[in-house]
Amino acid sequence: MFARFPRALQSERVLTFGLGTQAKADTVEIQWPSGQVDQLSNVNARQTVTIEAGKGIVGARPYGPPSQ
Repeated sequence: MFARFPRALQSERVLTFGLGTQAKADTVEIQWPSGQVDQLSNVNARQTVTIEAGKGIVGARPYGPPSQ
């Protein structure tokens, strides 16, 4: 899966994808506009993660409807 964003874009960039019945993604590869490539392993499903170039996952929260 590829997502391309203009280099000058300053807003939050979100990519959402499904894993079907899988409980995790074996590998997630990100190619940053700088050309740097980060690889993450065993990323659990059903969550929203925040990823920073060179640092990997810096935050995570469960994915789903808001709590009431």
